[in-house]
Amino acid sequence: MTNETLVPIFRGVIKTSLFIFLSKSDDNAQVIEEEVRYVATLYHTKLRFVLLNTDNQINQQIQTYLRVGRRQEPFMRIINLSGMAKFKPEHDQLTVANIKKFVEDFLDGKIGKYLASEDIPEDWNKGPVYHLVGDTFQDVAFDFEKDVLVEFYAPWCGVCKNLAPTYIEVGEHFTSNSDVIIAKLDVTVNEIPTRQISGVPTIILYKKGQNEEIEYGGPHSFEGIVKFVESGGQEGRKGEERTEDENGDGGSSSKKDEL
Repeated sequence: MTNETLVPIFRGVIKTSLFIFLSKSDDNAQVIEEEVRYVATLYHTKLRFVLLNTDNQINQQIQTYLRVGRRQEPFMRIINLSGMAKFKPEHDQLTVANIKKFVEDFLDGKIGKYLASEDIPEDWNKGPVYHLVGDTFQDVAFDFEKDVLVEFYAPWCGVCKNLAPTYIEVGEHFTSNSDVIIAKLDVTVNEIPTRQISGVPTIILYKKGQNEEIEYGGPHSFEGIVKFVESGGQEGRKGEERTEDENGDGGSSSKKDEL
């Protein structure tokens, strides 16, 4: 299948698809397509088979939405679109044997789902705001001895960009406090096991001693966020009733961009 059938794929009855990410300019593109189409005839009642041309700009956006990353060489992933669970093969080389083994292993329950993650930056914990990725999130956020504030953001999000200078100030404020970590995580290329982030920025406090998750619902101001952290998530938590005066001019309220 190609991008012309994407709408029924995302809305169809069969929610699990094998996505083949392939550039049409690849020297082996035609051979790979033939191999994929052959394997599809064997398993089409169990999975949808989707060929995505990675040269296409719309398909590149779909790659971002699926959080599978970008790469030059062809690769494949099985994705359950209802819960966005993703599965990857032991080997990405696209041969009939590898594709069949990947499908069989998935159907037999031999492959566990994985969460998307960027590579860990060398200086991820050097500044006032830690740069978390999928692979470091759990160890940092659920540190039993620290309060950890995490901003879940997207690079394209205008609200996130406006918040950035204030959030750095918050990080600098807590630099001398060894019991508090201020961090951020790019949700367009990373996933976390505890929840699916649907809007950005989302700010969550992970409380020490109990690992309780408390979402911030107050204004995007230095004072509001600092008070939220220092009160253990009691001041400004999501769901609290706030007056217009408490929110300031309304432009700094906790508005979000949807993902």
